[in-house]
Order: sequence, then structure tokens, then C-alpha cells
Amino acid sequence: MDPHMSDEATVCLKEKDIQKLRESEGGVEFEVDEYQNAEEEEEEAFPPEDILNNIYIPDEEDSDDDDELSPFQKLAKKMEDISPSGDGGVKKRVLHPGGGSIVPEEAIVRVHYNAFLEYADEPYDSTRLRNAPERYKLGQRDTREQPSTRYTNIRFNQLLHGLEICIKTMKKGELAQLLVSPDYAYGKLGIEPRIPGNSTVMFKLELLNFVEHAGIEDYDMMTKEERDKIEFSDILKFVEVERQLGLQVYKEHAYHKAFGHYKKAAMMLESRNVKDEEEEKTHRGKLFTLYSNMAVCASKQNKFNLVMTYCNKGREIEPNNVKLLFLQGKAHRRSSHFEVARDMLKRAQRMNPNNTEINKELQELDRDIKKFSLVEKDMYQKMFSKPTGQSAEEKEQENLKAKKKREKNLNVSDDFQKMVEEKLLEFIKDDLQDDMPFPALNLSVGEIACIMEKCENLGLNCKQIGSGQHYRLKITKMKKEETA
Repeated sequence: MDPHMSDEATVCLKEKDIQKLRESEGGVEFEVDEYQNAEEEEEEAFPPEDILNNIYIPDEEDSDDDDELSPFQKLAKKMEDISPSGDGGVKKRVLHPGGGSIVPEEAIVRVHYNAFLEYADEPYDSTRLRNAPERYKLGQRDTREQPSTRYTNIRFNQLLHGLEICIKTMKKGELAQLLVSPDYAYGKLGIEPRIPGNSTVMFKLELLNFVEHAGIEDYDMMTKEERDKIEFSDILKFVEVERQLGLQVYKEHAYHKAFGHYKKAAMMLESRNVKDEEEEKTHRGKLFTLYSNMAVCASKQNKFNLVMTYCNKGREIEPNNVKLLFLQGKAHRRSSHFEVARDMLKRAQRMNPNNTEINKELQELDRDIKKFSLVEKDMYQKMFSKPTGQSAEEKEQENLKAKKKREKNLNVSDDFQKMVEEKLLEFIKDDLQDDMPFPALNLSVGEIACIMEKCENLGLNCKQIGSGQHYRLKITKMKKEETA
């Protein structure tokens, strides 16, 4: 297990993920820490077909005496009253128990729900249909408000009082069914036309996870002097809030937002002075985890300069960390820095020779270098080839003259334009190739302009990279969102 991986981070891993970490040499897996299998779908406590299943079906507990009751009235008989005043306004039954501790006050929660009106065929609201769980901060309302004033400015997607009461009784992973009376839902007026006045509503509510809030807004409003006075243990609580929020949005593939949360947490620690060796060890360990997470998020967004930046920061703490060497080597390969990429990936391989991800990345690197060499060789052959019958000395002299002429002249030969177009069309048809390095060291200004113009006409990106002997053009295919 990575010694810098906190107990809190370990809790976020599934059992099989922890086993994979233990089995990997040196305790390092790739794209894991908090992220192992993060791209897998969250396990659903109820299947999608339940979204439309709000019709009451009698079961063995129903008696003949219930025939005159409405579906919600029958359902209420099987539920527990959890309303604060005991007036029956919020009733709940657990369909699938959760685990761990109950949600604390002022936590930030993430939930899925389906919401139904009585006798309706479809839910009037469903995070499942939107495929987007809701996130709420508890404790935002004044619980002393009276029903007559509680709904003056209610919004459709606002956290209902009845829902908040229920969430505060739940544990992570719990699925509950609840009935919420008008006084704890949409009041006498409702929200026409979707929700009539005086409507009791039924929810199937799943608590995906929660984060203890720890007064993060208070921290944001503090001055530097005030922040410096906070105990280190309290700073760690603020850091943990941001880390957990980052993990939540990472699982939703919102890598940019996740990066922002991790960066904010890192800045809290970077600006903090520690007082003893124990705090220093914790400080460095937390920063290492955050830098690693930021590097992963940047890699997911193909922001390779950021990957290199935060891998370097992490390696200032752990110089030979295999995961960061891998991520940094991968970023250098994608940026066509082949020699640097090989050095880092080979170092990672020496420390973890059986890791399939490292070996796969080295194979990708070899393929990229080969493609680069073939393109370079082919281009030079076409540029400098001459009719037969000339001596080697004559060919060399003519090639030198032609080279000087091309460098001074913006005009480009038809053969060169044809060769460039052929190579670019081959690249477009190759579904396995996303980028193509193009040697540019010995090209004239006109030839470079020709390549860039051809790329633009064919819908490709073309960037000039490096300088001197390392100068080259990097050609990439546009992403779908860029071409939409």
C-alpha cells in the first residue's frame, strides 16, 4: 500500500481495488489511488425500470379492510413517522440499508431519486432519467419556519424540507421510500402545472455519498491572518472536504471541476507552515496525493503541460514514484518528446517490470518513433530525389542548391504538395492514430505554410513545437466537439 495514501482515501476504495494495490509491485497501480474503477458506473440500488413503476401493488401484508384506502394511504401504513413534531408529515421505510455513520449536520450530500404523484403513470421528477445525481448542502433552511411561510420562494429543484429530514436519518448507500405531505413538500399552492396544490408526494431516494462540510465557506471568507491561526488538524478537515468533492465530480467525469477542488485543497496546504515532524509528514503525504490526483485529471483532459507540472511537484516529495514517472512519460510521448519519454518510462519499468500499463506505453512510444522516422525518411527522399544518370557529386551539388533555393522561396513544388496531401489523407483514414509528428527542421517557410494550409483544409490541427534541432510540426485530429 502506498505509504502516502491516507486512511480516508483508502476507505473510498472498493475491496478489489485494495487487493490490486497490494498485488502491484511497489504498491503502485496506475490511474488509481482514489480513482481505481472511478469510470465504472455507480452501482444502482434500484433498476431503471423502477422509474415508471409507481403503481401500488398489494402484497401479503394488505388486508381486505384496506380496499377503500388510496395507494399512498396503504403505503403509509407500512412506514415509520420521522417528522420532527410527530405529525405524520414525513414517513419512511428502508428498502435497502446503507452502511457506516448517519449523515452529519450541514453535510454536502449526493443523491439519486424518483419523485411521484399519487395515481400518476410517470415520475414528475427523476435524477435517474437526467442521469445526473443532485448535490445539496444540508442545514441551509431555517427549520423553525412555519408551513405558511416555508414555500414563499420555493424552486422546483430546491431541497424539500421533507427530503432533508429523511436524508438526515440515512447512511451511505441506503435506499428509502418516503411519503411527504404538502406541509413538508410544495405546500397549498404547489407548483402548477406540474405539481397541484396540497399534493402528497412519494420519493424513492438513494444516498450515494456525503462529505462533512467543515465550514468550508467560513474558510473562504477568512483573511490570511485568520487562516494562519487555524489548527493544522482543522486545516486537514477543510482539505478533506475539497478532496471528497473532487472525488465525487471525478466519478461523474467532470475532470476540470475535480482538478479545481484538488488544486484548492493543495493551495490550503501549500500556504500552511507546520510546527513539528509529525505535521510535516502528514503535510507532505497529503500534498503528494493531491498532486498525483491533479496529474491524473490533467491527463484525462490531455493537458500535458499540467501533467508534467504536477508530476514534478509530486516527485519533489517522492522522486522515484512509479505512477508519476509513468504519467509524466506518457505526457512526454503525447507531446512528441520521445527521448525524455523513453527515459522516464524505462525508469518506471525498472522499478515495476511486470506492469502491463508501462509496457504498453513503451510499445506505443516505439510505434510513434517508427512513424516519425518513416515520415521523415519518405519526405526527404521525395524532396531530394533526382533523375538517374547523375554522379553522386552532381546530385549532392544540385541538392544543396535546391535546398538553399527552397529555404528562400515561398513557392512550393507540385510534388511536395502532393506528397503532403497523401500523407495527411493516410493519417485521416488511420483510426488508430490520433496524432502525427511531421519533421520540419529542413523545410522552407513556404513548405511549412503549405503543410499548415493543407491541414486546415482537411480539418486537422497543426502546431509548431520546439526549436532548433527539435523543431517539428505536430498534426492531430480534431475532437468531435471541435468539429460540431
